[in-house]
Amino acid sequence: MLKQILSSDSSIMQRSTPEDVYDILEQMTSLVDLGVALDVLGKSTHLEEEMGAEGSTFHSHVLELCQFRLEEARPHDASDDGSSSMISSVSSGDCVKTNKFEEKLVIHERIVAAYDVLHRYESASYSDDEEDDIEEETDNEINDLSERTAPRTPWAVEAMAWIDTYEKVSGCSVDANLRLTPDQRRSMNRKGLGLSFSTFFKACMPKEIAPNHYGDHRKHDADALYIFLTDSTRSRIPILEHIFSPLLKDIFVFKVVNSVFDCLGIREEYAVLQKYFGEWFMTLPANAAAKASLFGLWCPILRWLQEMITSILDEEDKKRTNDVMSDLALSSSEKKVDNTRSLLSGDARLDTLRTFCEKAADLPRAFLLAAVCREAVLIATRQKEAKSYGMVLCREAVEPWNVLLRKIRVCLLVDLRLRKVLIEPLPITVANVEEGGIFSIFSWIARDELMVSHQQNEIVALEDACRSSRQAFHPSCSFGDAASKYKLLQDFCMESALKTISHTTSKRTNNRKEDRGPLLLYLSPFNCPLELAAHRALILSAEWGETPASLHLLEDAVRAMCALDDTLCEGSNLDVKSRSISNVVCSEIFQTRIRPVYRALLFGFDDVDELSEDIMYPLCHDPEWVRGLGKIASEVMALMERSCSDIVIKSNLMKKSGDDTNNDVESLAPKNDAWINPNLDSIGAWPVVKDDPVIKNLISRSKKIEASALAQHRSIICALLLHFDVELLSPSIPHFNTVFLQDSMSFEVNVSPSYLEHRTKFLKCIISKKARDTDQQILDHITYGEINVLCGSWDISVCDVKSMFLLEMYRLEKDALVDEFVSTCSTNSINVVTFISGGLDIACVRFTILLETFERTKKLRSIIGLLDADTCEWVKDRARKVLLDEQEREFYDKIYSESSSNQIPSLLGIQQLLTKFLQMGTSLQLKTSIERARAISKMSTVLLQAIEDS
Repeated sequence: MLKQILSSDSSIMQRSTPEDVYDILEQMTSLVDLGVALDVLGKSTHLEEEMGAEGSTFHSHVLELCQFRLEEARPHDASDDGSSSMISSVSSGDCVKTNKFEEKLVIHERIVAAYDVLHRYESASYSDDEEDDIEEETDNEINDLSERTAPRTPWAVEAMAWIDTYEKVSGCSVDANLRLTPDQRRSMNRKGLGLSFSTFFKACMPKEIAPNHYGDHRKHDADALYIFLTDSTRSRIPILEHIFSPLLKDIFVFKVVNSVFDCLGIREEYAVLQKYFGEWFMTLPANAAAKASLFGLWCPILRWLQEMITSILDEEDKKRTNDVMSDLALSSSEKKVDNTRSLLSGDARLDTLRTFCEKAADLPRAFLLAAVCREAVLIATRQKEAKSYGMVLCREAVEPWNVLLRKIRVCLLVDLRLRKVLIEPLPITVANVEEGGIFSIFSWIARDELMVSHQQNEIVALEDACRSSRQAFHPSCSFGDAASKYKLLQDFCMESALKTISHTTSKRTNNRKEDRGPLLLYLSPFNCPLELAAHRALILSAEWGETPASLHLLEDAVRAMCALDDTLCEGSNLDVKSRSISNVVCSEIFQTRIRPVYRALLFGFDDVDELSEDIMYPLCHDPEWVRGLGKIASEVMALMERSCSDIVIKSNLMKKSGDDTNNDVESLAPKNDAWINPNLDSIGAWPVVKDDPVIKNLISRSKKIEASALAQHRSIICALLLHFDVELLSPSIPHFNTVFLQDSMSFEVNVSPSYLEHRTKFLKCIISKKARDTDQQILDHITYGEINVLCGSWDISVCDVKSMFLLEMYRLEKDALVDEFVSTCSTNSINVVTFISGGLDIACVRFTILLETFERTKKLRSIIGLLDADTCEWVKDRARKVLLDEQEREFYDKIYSESSSNQIPSLLGIQQLLTKFLQMGTSLQLKTSIERARAISKMSTVLLQAIEDS
């Protein structure tokens, strides 16, 4: 019935009053039912919102009834005449229920007492106008205070400066992400919206009863009960905003906070109170928090923290005194008290709050809170130091806070400097940075370098300059505490916000006079060229993945990998693990960026989930884009081949020398002694250089790359770059359908001799295209580019390719472009046998076409009779065999068609070609070929002479 009355869906509730609820409770005869009813009443919002019950008044009235029922239920409460009471006397088995009910009453009484303290404060005699003045003037008063008085400590001054810098860099208020904005808080105050009892009760209901600090748990003893707030941060924070609100007023009401915690029994749970305080402080508007803690002489927040620290130190002192007194009765060997032990405990140093600040994502507020805590620790321990004769050292207590503030300064520097270009999965906090496996500091610096320039030579020069710069300093060391230094950092952050960061240009800004240098100046222990170049390559390739049309980004990534490769070459003493960085970075870029595109190019998008077909389809059908990608991909593959071979060579050398020290796979932390700035003392610098998590992850999940598979994939890229004909290429590649799959580089490729014919055919097609495109005279060398790479991958001699190219030039009647080169080239640079054999075919075809032309001309028909009949028959027979191939016949018909510039072959050209054969063949003693060439040459001479005579 009670639940129905208090249900929001019940029509009974609309007609009920608190008196009706009380009548129902009076009729209950079971303590168990009364206990359940107490919890239901405490959680019910309708008693206050719909029935008009004020605060905890009704709940207190119900507790009196429950207390009366409890007294009735006790065995000794039976009446003298033996008659039974309203609730029957309990048996020994019911004592447990009675005790539990008594504990529940104590818990409820404590919650009511705590709420009443808070409710009386919130209902105190502050006029509405006065409340409005306090809230509305907060934002303006802080500015007035700044003009009249400065913050009390240098750390407080820096805290306010970081808040100002944050707002300028981010372009929004530091309070933008608060649960309640300052305007919402003022609105709630005007409406008089205090904390309801049901809300407070639901947040305070304990899960278990904890033992007291100073002894074992005693049943039914109120002093032994602890009532903590709910474990849900979301539900707890609104309660904390009410509990700690007195700390924002004057010095005379701040003890209300301690009274609330006294009632809950957790006044001496210092770690818990520090956690609650930190959570509340982070919900405050920055100006309100600063006004209540940094300015003036009487700050409630500071005073509350001081009293906590003093209480902890007093307890430690009292405990130590008791231990000393106990030891007086013992012999010297039995004494347990260390008279030299400091009285400072973790609670006295506010270690819980320090840990809270380390984990806080709101860095400006974390810095502000740390500055307040530091001051509280300083004041309290300084007073105790004078009284304890050195048992409490102020310096020892304050130093951890100094260290923390400097670490937060570094986090602020990175967060604000890289705010526009850095997207991290987790917030930048001191704890996350110290964990070591979450963030890559090298990646941060690499991003900053790319904000300066995409030109790798400029970045390398910048890194060199930073190693010797006298402007460099560590923000995490005491040198950075000077106002001039942290202001320099703040200007540095604002400078990045004012710049227009464009990733479509690799030009550095011309005006560098106002720049305050790169981030590397302030994180100099991370000035390691190898890791920085690796991260620049990864970042640029990731940016290209987002905008694939911008091939210059991928090209810049390759330049970064080349810089990485150059660094490896310079650092010949680097271990195999360091050398493998180049390999895994190249492999990562190929596997995640290039490989999927080529899979889509060859087989479509069906099995390529990494790419968006809508974005990539138009690009894959753009020949210029595909060619540009092919050139870049070929460079990436070349770098992969080089790094793989370097690792193998280095590993073999180490095995021969018996040196296994560099095979330590546990540590990847860069050995950067050679890169340390001699002008800086790096002791105590933070963050500490550790294993880079990105590179470590790449190495740990990298798979072995088979050299044969790598060569095959590179050959495909080169082949498509030379001639994009998948149908012609596919027969040349073993297991063609599996290329460019995820694991296709991990399996060895065996090539049978049967593929040679198809590869030669593809090469001839490429060579023919190159010959057709050649229109300039070749003097001293031939540039083959990707053809050489293809030959190397397919195990085809480059000399054969040169021979095929020269023959194709002669077939195309481009003799004049290669005659001089053939006359001067070494016989070792071409395959002479192939060249002469193919050249004789060309000469025979030309001679046969020429003879046929003569036969059709009356004037020249008689000249044919002067020629050797056997030689003529041999020439015609060889030409006939060549022209049996339909493609060859069509080719020559086209070359010597009426529309062609060469309607008939040049007899002089035939003569010159045969002369080159004779020069080459003489040295090699190719008798048969030489004899045939000489015979044809004689006939050419006869014809030339006869034509001249006629």
